[in-house]
Amino acid sequence: MTFSDSGRAAGRAARASGREDVILWAAGEAGRLLADLPARWQHTQEVAIHAWWAAVGLPRQEQELLVAAAYLHDVGYSAELVDTGFHPVDGARHLLRLGRPELASLVAHHSGAAVEARHRGLERELAQFPPPDGSVADALTYCDITTGPTGETVDPGPRLEEVLRRHGPDSVVARARLEARVDLYAAVVRTLRRVAAGRPTAEPLDVRSVRMACTTLLGFTGRLDSAEAVDTARRALADARGEQPHTLVCDLAMLDSLDRVGAAELTAAAQPPRVVLLDPPPGVRASLERYVPQEARRPVVVAGVAEALSMHCGCG
Repeated sequence: MTFSDSGRAAGRAARASGREDVILWAAGEAGRLLADLPARWQHTQEVAIHAWWAAVGLPRQEQELLVAAAYLHDVGYSAELVDTGFHPVDGARHLLRLGRPELASLVAHHSGAAVEARHRGLERELAQFPPPDGSVADALTYCDITTGPTGETVDPGPRLEEVLRRHGPDSVVARARLEARVDLYAAVVRTLRRVAAGRPTAEPLDVRSVRMACTTLLGFTGRLDSAEAVDTARRALADARGEQPHTLVCDLAMLDSLDRVGAAELTAAAQPPRVVLLDPPPGVRASLERYVPQEARRPVVVAGVAEALSMHCGCG
């Protein structure tokens, strides 16, 4: 099942259970406001499909809030709502007038809007909306920056490159996105971890590759303690290295165990390009220290998503 297929399946299940009053309203309102912007509406519908996928493991109310916000995140582009010319604020004001303050805050602050508001001199206008935090805000940003302008599924790095091309590297949008990129990418990592925790894999090891500009993230989920798992890891590392990133960030937060052979594979990976091991759990970190000889070239181990991305991304 593909990424979009799993999102559509989740949406059908919600409709069958009668769980989607706010979602139906949000979809109808977004469809009305974006009717004259077909590409924007296509993007919006795919963001909502991604939101069903990203809603796994959230409480029911937060699932509904996330999918509704996904439908509404770009309504500020509608000619009916344009006021400041900054779509997160214009869309949020509309939702606040309709008595939807939670949705308004999510829309106002999605995808690094606070940074762009500062660049535009609209901090006071944004300040009327309390900044949301937590998994729903992260997931909304994840869904937006992994969906292209006409609905195609993309990685966050290529999405940023597309924004720079479309708006121009000196535009307010481009400058703000570049400044906010580490926080945006961190939201992606946190969302992928949460979804991985809620979707057990049948394989001993699953490795998900995500391109983040000059950095490629490899998210390891499961156990790296068998020949099959080591082979999976070796192929994933080789494929990622073939993309010639500046840095490989191996996210080990969801790795349950690591044996001597697995540790040797991660150590062998510590060759150009630079390799960073992110947030290994205590048991995995102990295995690395136990099995990797002191004289070997050890990978850099970093705690904290933002720290890893900001320290080891070579983008300007």
